[in-house]
Amino acid sequence: MTVISKLTPFRIPDAAATEKECFTVPWSAGSLREELNSPFANYFYVTVDGEFAGYGGFLALSGEGEITRIAVLPRFRRTGLGKKLMEAMLAKACELGLETMFLEVRESNAPAIGLYRSFGFEQVGRRPNYYTMPTEAAVLFSAELKK
Repeated sequence: MTVISKLTPFRIPDAAATEKECFTVPWSAGSLREELNSPFANYFYVTVDGEFAGYGGFLALSGEGEITRIAVLPRFRRTGLGKKLMEAMLAKACELGLETMFLEVRESNAPAIGLYRSFGFEQVGRRPNYYTMPTEAAVLFSAELKK
């Protein structure tokens, strides 16, 4: 069974382990704790049969949101969990009355770009040399949220 829940401090070690497995420059447990303590933070995690499988979240401020992270452990990819996390985040964003959501992604991350486009995100910019390890451009996306 797949369950989406609000990310709590208890699950930070799981999220930090996911960071190490999914990103070349992972956030530390301390960074995750700081992020989660922000009054603007909205983070969720997904479990499959009780096993932590991924997490994602966004910051909400002044009618806008920015997706800061979405990560699904490699063994759970291509199963729709990224889509479920996106649905949870966008539902919460609409509940908060946000009008626009933004995000950035490595330009080589075709699976993530496909996911974002499937939710109506459109490319609005590009930041050369934004990412490191390896150096790569970030593609900026935005989507107007449906009321």
